Amino acid sequence: MWSPDGSRIIFTSNRGGVYDLYQKSSDGTGNEELLYRSSEGKGPTSWSPDGRSLLYYSLGQPTHVFLLSTSGPPDRKPVALVDPQFTSITARFSPDGHWIAYSSNESGKNEVSVRPFDARTGTAGPPMLVTNGGGRTPLWRGDGKELFYIGPDGMATAVEVDGGSALQAGPPKPLFPVPPGVLFWDVSPDGTGFLMPAPGA
Repeated sequence: MWSPDGSRIIFTSNRGGVYDLYQKSSDGTGNEELLYRSSEGKGPTSWSPDGRSLLYYSLGQPTHVFLLSTSGPPDRKPVALVDPQFTSITARFSPDGHWIAYSSNESGKNEVSVRPFDARTGTAGPPMLVTNGGGRTPLWRGDGKELFYIGPDGMATAVEVDGGSALQAGPPKPLFPVPPGVLFWDVSPDGTGFLMPAPGA
């Protein structure tokens, strides 16, 4: 995963027995740096626009998402985005870095929520539900004014959002059916194109 300014790359390697997080200069100079090692496999999901914070998932029981500083001391410690007793795997920083969108079952079923994010302290605030009928794998449009997610019926769905002091979400708008089994997808910056595995791929 490229850093927002393109100067660094975060990657995973299982050279230590499980997949841990490393970063390295994108021009190939210097030594790679171990960002975080633990007993569970992990992978990056989103880098904050200022390049100082990383969201990653950890394949524990259940799977969950953590916040990790990319510029802190070598003994940096991750912070769970959601109580680790609940399942969460996908999380994305908003384009302006003020919000984190994620899906988890902390409400009792898989829903999409957002949390305010303070870039100065690297901490996230309390959750606000975006969906109330189920949803997963949220994505931001490039201007941060729309969220996309996959609904429980397998439909790609869009909601307009207003990221003021308390994010406001509009009514859901179904877009198109997503092939069964799609766990990861992406959207173009203008929100008009979507990328996902082809059925059977």
